[in-house]
This record gives sequence, C-alpha cells and structure tokens, in this order.
Amino acid sequence: MAVKFDFRQMIPISELHRKLGEISEKVSEQDVLVLKNNKPEFIIVAPNKYEEFINALDAIEQLDIYTTVEKRREKPSLTGIQMLEKLKTFESPTPTHDMP
Repeated sequence: MAVKFDFRQMIPISELHRKLGEISEKVSEQDVLVLKNNKPEFIIVAPNKYEEFINALDAIEQLDIYTTVEKRREKPSLTGIQMLEKLKTFESPTPTHDMP
C-alpha cells in the first residue's frame, strides 16, 4: 500500500528544516509530538509507521464488517412473505380472469 497525500498537505523539508532541523532527522527513530501553546497540535511520524497505522485501521474495519455479517447469520431469516406479514403490508392478490 502506498502512502498518499494531497498536494496541499505537502511542505518542503527545507521549510521544516529551518525550524525543526534535528527533529526531522529523528522522525525515523521516534515520533515527534509538536506542541502549540503547550498543547498537542500534531504528531510527525515516519512514512512506514503511518502505513502501519493505515493497515491496522483497515484490518479493524474488515474485522468489524466480518463480525457484523457473522451476527446477522446467527439470526433466523424470514421469507419474503413472512417479512411482508410482519410489516402488515401483505395483501393477497385477487385473481383476475378475463371471461370471453
């Protein structure tokens, strides 16, 4: 899986480097939490770690879908007629015969 970013999300490393010089070198070793007014603003992670996060989220989503399907399989299913009767919309069609 390739990590994809919108062009507007990209900023040249040289621009970051002016302010984050040594931190940008450490990102491959550890995540960096950037603070603004002493509060977490964002986290810088290495691309391979970001990809691991995305893959983990995908796996969780797939597990959630699988769990939902399995739960639905455990419930008894209704026929179409039973469903219509439960919805109280069942009406017997009246036969129409064309007489000559």
